[in-house]
Amino acid sequence: IQLKRDYNITGVITQGRNGCCPQWVTQYRILYGNDCQNLKVLDSGNGTEFSGNSDQDTMVTNMFKFPVAAKCIHIAPTNFYGQISMRVEILGCPLMTTVSPSTTPSLTTVFPPSTTGSVNVGMTTPALQKSFLPGACSANLMTTKSNLTTTVTSSSIKDKGSVLVSYQPDRAILNSQEETNKTTIRYMGGWSPEKSDTKQYIQVEFSDPTIIKGLVTQGKNGCCNKWVTKYKISYSSDCKTWNVSGGSSGQIFKANTDRDTPVTNILLCPTAVKCLRIQPEEWNNAIGMRFELIGCQIQNGGISASNLSSATTLANQVTVQPTSPSTVSSQATSSAVNSVSVTQQPLS
Repeated sequence: IQLKRDYNITGVITQGRNGCCPQWVTQYRILYGNDCQNLKVLDSGNGTEFSGNSDQDTMVTNMFKFPVAAKCIHIAPTNFYGQISMRVEILGCPLMTTVSPSTTPSLTTVFPPSTTGSVNVGMTTPALQKSFLPGACSANLMTTKSNLTTTVTSSSIKDKGSVLVSYQPDRAILNSQEETNKTTIRYMGGWSPEKSDTKQYIQVEFSDPTIIKGLVTQGKNGCCNKWVTKYKISYSSDCKTWNVSGGSSGQIFKANTDRDTPVTNILLCPTAVKCLRIQPEEWNNAIGMRFELIGCQIQNGGISASNLSSATTLANQVTVQPTSPSTVSSQATSSAVNSVSVTQQPLS
């Protein structure tokens, strides 16, 4: 299955063959990739095989341990009843898109409206995109006590080595205040880099893969009227190879207009990361910022379907490419899920 663009794929739904001839796939593997040539085998959580169907029409849903970014999904049956015959739906959402930012002086999490409009999700009919679930996967990851640990670093630090002031990355936690301790060290109300240019970033590394649902930013507290007005996001699964949100040119997130008002950007598609970077693009006076990340930890190698806040079926975004003699047809089922029916003939 080749999608028209990159998506975060969160799961699949399968059925057997409708009508005559009891045929269905009982086990299968999933491979994924960005170019449809170099595909990786997806871990099901219990090895490489996913459990499939046990009858013709019951829908079986397998949610992935965490979303994977892909343009191509390859479903490879490994066991079946009768003959290989299946119908498939892909679950996911566009890669790292956002709703308009919200500002509030008192809240640090803002959810988008409960209705998100209609999108074409089936082969024959449109359906309503699932809206965000308030409370799902919405912990404040930087400040909430948990067994998840975070390490905050940055490209550079203003006045690094000074014994009088501290602009260290740990000053970038949301709601940090400018203060002076008993030893007269002035702890600044935010992180600032050595110079203000677009090469600067602040980075968070998580102890475990983590779902990122949104970001909250503030400017620097205290003197000097410094805040970031626009930024980009980069993310990585290994903290070595980086992907820029929105593709090679990068998506611009609108941020702050003053020092202390929190501005929240909620991602329409949750993303699993090990490391995340915030890269200021524009600012007032100089770069100065505080932030919080909204999301949830992937526990025991997985995350429940209820914690993935958006799962949109993608059937209208696909091209089916049979790799062996088969008949391919678009078939609407009696259920709400519209599917691609692929009945593969034996090669004997």
